[in-house]
Amino acid sequence: MELSAARTAFLTALATALGIAAGFAGGTLTLAVIVIALAITTALILHLYPFKPWTLLRLRFFQSAWPILLFAGLGLLSENLNRADRLMQPPPEGTTAFATVERVHNGAEGDRLQLCISSLHLPGESSPRVYRALRCMAYCGGEAVLNGIRPGDGITFAGKFSDVGPGDGYDAYLRRHGVSLTAEVDVQPKLVSSGHGLSAWAADARDRLEETIEKSPLKKATRHFLITILLGDRDFLSQDTRSLFADAGVAHILAVSGMHVAIISGILLAILFPFNFSGRWKWRWIASIPLIWLFTLITGLSPSAVRSATMLSVCFMAMTLERQRSPLHALLIAATVIMLADPRALTDAGFQLSFVCVGAIILFVERMNSVDQHAHHRLYHVNGTLLTTLVCTAASWALVAHHFGRVPVMILPANIIALPLLPLYLSLSIAYLLIQALTGWNPELLRLIVDGGYDALHSLAQWTASLPGVAVDLGVTAAGAAAWIAVICFAAYALHRGKRRLRASALLACGGFAVIIAGAGLSKADAATSAEIPPSFPEIQLKITAGPRTETLRCRRYHNSIHRSGAHTLFVADDTLRTNLPSLRPTHILICSGYPGSLRDLRRKYPDPGIKFILHSTLRRSREEALKEEASKLGLSIHSIRADGNFHLH
Repeated sequence: MELSAARTAFLTALATALGIAAGFAGGTLTLAVIVIALAITTALILHLYPFKPWTLLRLRFFQSAWPILLFAGLGLLSENLNRADRLMQPPPEGTTAFATVERVHNGAEGDRLQLCISSLHLPGESSPRVYRALRCMAYCGGEAVLNGIRPGDGITFAGKFSDVGPGDGYDAYLRRHGVSLTAEVDVQPKLVSSGHGLSAWAADARDRLEETIEKSPLKKATRHFLITILLGDRDFLSQDTRSLFADAGVAHILAVSGMHVAIISGILLAILFPFNFSGRWKWRWIASIPLIWLFTLITGLSPSAVRSATMLSVCFMAMTLERQRSPLHALLIAATVIMLADPRALTDAGFQLSFVCVGAIILFVERMNSVDQHAHHRLYHVNGTLLTTLVCTAASWALVAHHFGRVPVMILPANIIALPLLPLYLSLSIAYLLIQALTGWNPELLRLIVDGGYDALHSLAQWTASLPGVAVDLGVTAAGAAAWIAVICFAAYALHRGKRRLRASALLACGGFAVIIAGAGLSKADAATSAEIPPSFPEIQLKITAGPRTETLRCRRYHNSIHRSGAHTLFVADDTLRTNLPSLRPTHILICSGYPGSLRDLRRKYPDPGIKFILHSTLRRSREEALKEEASKLGLSIHSIRADGNFHLH
């Protein structure tokens, strides 16, 4: 579809985003009602008053303006209605909260609950304080066990509350999702009411499907990979596996996205193909729509999956009604629907990357593919795969750098091999799981193919991640990322206008802006190569310096974790060594009180002689002296924060 035909859909999506942004900036509910009323009044006057034709021609600006005003007002209204509550200060210790469970995370790093608190009973107060939507992330440890707790359940709990910090990283992620409180919960939460809505049903269905996959004879790593890519539960994958796929440039495979929804829709259309034999081919499209949304609901309604489901629904309805279908129009409608349903999605990295990448594919790939599709069908699709990878990378690198501070460079090898084979692999995996679950028969050949496919993908990711310069530490500001998206839009406009001078100027603008933004990002990344480990108890803190700003990062206690600072990789050893330790080689290892092993065990896992060992101040003095003595026997230099002071990574 040409850009001019999608102008209205683009303006409504843009107006919705601007209305939500106005809400973030403090726009009130009264302002939203005024804007919506003004838009409706303008529309009624233009459609009901008997204007003469030449008068209507003069008023054509208002004919285009009222839909923009309407959707801007709807965006502002949605943001006000979905705005989360905030507290001036965190509740004191001993506070009891009643909350509704929104999400449950069971992972190797610990159990977490994303909650919507409706009331807080502070110590010394006779009645609880009631809130509309106070969102909290609860970290469960000690005696707290999440077995039996589902999304939609009502629970009461007591914990140690604290505000979400002002820093970057995970704190910024929580703030973007409206979470203003965190809680450390060491006592089992009490279940007050069981959820009966769609979210509870979807969680139960997902648990049953996960249990079915877990009972299959596949390898454990393969089972967890299939649960991740088919059901959207990434808690089954370890952090090092996710980091490995991210550095290899294939992290999008792990998230249930539009690609997965499109593959599932293709499988559904193949299953429903018998409708064509009876001449009811339209029923094939109609029956696919609720099944696609059922899959999207079970996998957690991620923004990218909802985007794909909305686009497919619009296109299927267009084909059913025998109307012209437009992927760009469907994409813009999906963006508007998602933003109105959840205004916080506008700040979500998945939402931004999904729409930018798909929009770039629609606008650039077909126009840039110079191979004749009819004369060289296979070459056309191979060239399309290459262009899709390059276009997505070029369009999204600034957003990736802004959200994650790291941009994968060597993306072509893994994507060229993995993307064309992924639909076939998922189809065979689903076929194997259905046969095994329904009949109890274990088709050995299919099992070997499914296990071997994951092993091959994991080996490919390891090889790609081991290449020199596989990823670049790069930071881009929000303004820089927005400027790059604007340049991409200008390049798409120039490409579709068909004028050589305009295309040349667009290419020069893209190159110039890329150099400017990347240069600013590299200087920011260089400034962020300073980290300090101060003495702290009982917390483990890292002070990360990025230019003039210093952020204090608090590590989760009694959990192993990886932290990067410039060219340095710090492994915090605060738990037993597991088989799923990070595959990346650390440059420094920080030993804390939760680590029960020896230096010899760490040396066996990480034999690199250049690794520097640091003893944290949470260690008991007797334990620290024993580790120092072991280091002396092994000929290792070791830094004690208690004895030698702060440790600096420059």
